Amino acid sequence: PGARTQVRLQAEPLSGVLVPAAALLYGDQGAYVYREIGAGGDSAQYAAVPVKLLLRVGDGWLVDGLGRADSIVVQGAGVLWSLAGISTFSAAEEEHD
Repeated sequence: PGARTQVRLQAEPLSGVLVPAAALLYGDQGAYVYREIGAGGDSAQYAAVPVKLLLRVGDGWLVDGLGRADSIVVQGAGVLWSLAGISTFSAAEEEHD
């Protein structure tokens, strides 16, 4: 985690960030990753950020929409995605649980 490396691809030049495929989530609007947006003491905050898939590279993707210094969630991104949907339930739906 946190490791960064430069990659030289043998294709036409593309600018982007290489992310593991496990970090990508797919929704109605396309691909997303969870990016750290703030850290306060023992807790961190994350937000879903849309990314554009540019090129598959091994077990990862070269994407556009992230900065080189951005920290993203790789393991557990699906849990964050599913928890974000919980807040969209109506009060009536929550009473049935």
